[in-house]
Amino acid sequence: MPSITAVDDIRDRYEGVIPTAQETRIGTHIADAERLLRRRVPRLDERLAAGEVDVEDVKRIVAQAVIRYIRNPAGYTQRSTTEGPFSSGASYSAAALAAAGELRFSEDELDDLRSPADRLAVGVAHQSLPGWRVP
Repeated sequence: MPSITAVDDIRDRYEGVIPTAQETRIGTHIADAERLLRRRVPRLDERLAAGEVDVEDVKRIVAQAVIRYIRNPAGYTQRSTTEGPFSSGASYSAAALAAAGELRFSEDELDDLRSPADRLAVGVAHQSLPGWRVP
């Protein structure tokens, strides 16, 4: 499948200069993010072709995920630096450790791309209840 997001979409949204070490891998991060997005959003390509989903929204969401990863690939939740007599440290939460090195989308970002029917169906189980029986 052709890529929706380009490296320039990331550069345009990043607030500074992308670190050189990350710049060479941005294309890979984009491909990974788009594959993940296609798994999380049913019929994304069909809905893009039909005009139900704006391609600019997809670019924005993929770019946000890639930029989050570029900013914090190790999943830090807290970090301090050493300067002079002061010490530094980093701490991780269990969720951050599990997410470290992974691209993630928030539920709000995914909902921006899901159809109304898909939003209702996520996490909903249907079960019929037996009718009341009176002896």
